Amino acid sequence: RFGGVHFAWFEFTEDERSLVLRTIYDGPFEAYVQHFALFAGDLFDGLFEYLEGAPPRPVASHVFEFVETLKRLNRGPLGAYLYSAYPELTARQRRGKPAPASDAGDAGEQLSDGPCPRGARGECHD
Repeated sequence: RFGGVHFAWFEFTEDERSLVLRTIYDGPFEAYVQHFALFAGDLFDGLFEYLEGAPPRPVASHVFEFVETLKRLNRGPLGAYLYSAYPELTARQRRGKPAPASDAGDAGEQLSDGPCPRGARGECHD
């Protein structure tokens, strides 16, 4: 289940040849990307007109292909390190909202167990 976005922004690479989406989010990568496909599909449909190897459009109708494309293109933070002032809190908890009933008690699953430091979220995943 998708846990929420802390931050998201687009930026051009230094050589201005690529547009990068950077995000910090809670929850599993697949759920987070599915959320974008279903709720921001129009945005990605427009951007993917200019991407070689883009998934089929509309992405809201091709969620699996969208997720697989973003898995292939995803890059984590340098050195797999991401500092968090609140490593044990999800975005929802930080805003003071209780977790949905289906998420209760599984905040630990939202923290990385892989090569990322404890509390790392966002692009840092297995």
